[in-house]
Amino acid sequence: PAPDDDRGAPPLRSVRPVHALYGFLVPFIFLFLAINAGDVLMEALSQDTETHKLEPLVHALSPGTVVRGKVTGALMLACTQAVLYIVLLETQGVHMAHPVLMIGYALSLALLLAGVGLAAAAMVPGRQELRFVYFGAMSAVFVVNLTPLPLPESVVALVPSACLATLAYSPMLGAPVAISFTLLLGSGLVLVRMGEKYFEAHPERFV
Repeated sequence: PAPDDDRGAPPLRSVRPVHALYGFLVPFIFLFLAINAGDVLMEALSQDTETHKLEPLVHALSPGTVVRGKVTGALMLACTQAVLYIVLLETQGVHMAHPVLMIGYALSLALLLAGVGLAAAAMVPGRQELRFVYFGAMSAVFVVNLTPLPLPESVVALVPSACLATLAYSPMLGAPVAISFTLLLGSGLVLVRMGEKYFEAHPERFV
């Protein structure tokens, strides 16, 4: 038999520590982007209801339209940050398996957390109390997402960091990711719609 010849094989590339660090942090960075979207929305609504700066706009439009605009702005911020982060990873040689799906999943999570921020802004009157409630809830989210892996599929469907890790590293996607995406998107739409209806029914919060 002919001796092995490795001359045609591609050169081996060493894994730089920064690659391993970026790879480990990817799910949590995307989780943070979603949490930040809810925080931005909550902070904006809290400030507007305290300072009444939007009173002319609320008279010209409707409170629901104002809320939808703020939700859209928070989601656009999360989308822009996610795209920039993926571009940064690519420039560092860290390639995601499903970058577009990761952005979509992060947006569905951001929509849910924006709905949570909207609900908190509707129920908690004080700005400091509002931040305390929201960050208490987000601390619980981080604790859940720091659960050691691997997990049973039934649990993976409820843990966004695990689903983001699957989207980032696995070439094959299963039902848990689709189930988790559906739950996040559906819950987010319901919460945002409920928040819109609340502010429609209570326009005095802006005036």
